[in-house]
Amino acid sequence: MTRAQTWSLDTAARAARMKNRALQQWGTTGVLPLRGNDRKSTGHGDRSGYSRPRILQAAITQLLNLHGVAVSRGAKAGFEFTDC
Repeated sequence: MTRAQTWSLDTAARAARMKNRALQQWGTTGVLPLRGNDRKSTGHGDRSGYSRPRILQAAITQLLNLHGVAVSRGAKAGFEFTDC
């Protein structure tokens, strides 16, 4: 089974036009958790990898939030668009 391509936090945040810390915080708090094609860190020195759907979800969430939608609601809408 081949694994989908993933990108680093820095690349994912830049693509979503947001700060690294905000994207990382969304993942830590469960607003935007890593899912199937994402790569979770296995420990110190091993970085997480963000798949294309997760990066698009982050971008959608960020844009909706800039227009007044709550982050949690924007993340749900982004998930519906990218994964469902």
